[in-house]
Amino acid sequence: MKIFGKILSKKVSVSITVAALFIVAALVYSLGYNMAMRKFNSIVGYAQEKQKMYSKLSEVDYNIRDGYIGKIDEDKLLDATCMGYIKGLGDSNAKFLSSADYKSYKSEQESISGDLEISSTENNFASIRCSSLGKNFSANFVTALNNLISEGVRGIVVDLRNCSKGSEQEIVASMQHIAPKGDIIYTLDANDKKDVICSTSSGGTSVKFVVLVNDETSGFAEVFALALKDSCGAKIVGVETAGNAVRTKAVNLSDDSVVIFPDAFYMTASGKKIFKKGLEPDVNVVNNSADEDLQMKEAISALEKIL
Repeated sequence: MKIFGKILSKKVSVSITVAALFIVAALVYSLGYNMAMRKFNSIVGYAQEKQKMYSKLSEVDYNIRDGYIGKIDEDKLLDATCMGYIKGLGDSNAKFLSSADYKSYKSEQESISGDLEISSTENNFASIRCSSLGKNFSANFVTALNNLISEGVRGIVVDLRNCSKGSEQEIVASMQHIAPKGDIIYTLDANDKKDVICSTSSGGTSVKFVVLVNDETSGFAEVFALALKDSCGAKIVGVETAGNAVRTKAVNLSDDSVVIFPDAFYMTASGKKIFKKGLEPDVNVVNNSADEDLQMKEAISALEKIL
């Protein structure tokens, strides 16, 4: 409206004013039309694929029921069909579980502990070995960090090798304690909607970090490693990680079975998506000796360089 006010205040001719209004209206219409067409095409594409899928499934079902000599267990058939759909995604993060299986799955996830193994290294450094980032990890990590700092430790190697289990809440709580002020971890969903899930107003910590990773470092451990790199200036040492940094969603179906699937990527301050790509280390080193931990040796060397 301010634009139109300026046009009228300058006594522009009626024809030019009308033309300007038509141009603005055309732009608004064009934007709305493009958005509507994208939505329409998305719906049509979905309907076509859905029809194709159900048509083929119906054809299989018709022929089996028409001539199959065995007995059909309808419940097993339906569950197996759902499992086949999930398997067809080719994604190890996607699962179809019965109500009982989901309870066991959830109980198993909640029982994952966040135990740490702390060791002193040379040059007043220390290492914190994290086997998982599960229950009580953040409290254990923060306590260990504070104790090490009070002992005068200047640098810490966070060892996330072979670490693949954990929870979003635990890494968020850990980063909120050690990262300086700012947004730290984001999610990006299928519609490109970006949400901040971890931010902090703390002053961070003075201690320096190096993170050890390998090809078994996966999921929340990858998010934690990348967050330490982007928000705390940590160096990454080891080999490329698994590339599995996604958030999963559990949906209860009408019969109490549950479908679990990835619904968002995790990203950190750099904006990197490492799903199916992995986290590339700053210093690439392979442990090719059974007698010496070459990766830990290189991690200590990296700490010396940044202090």
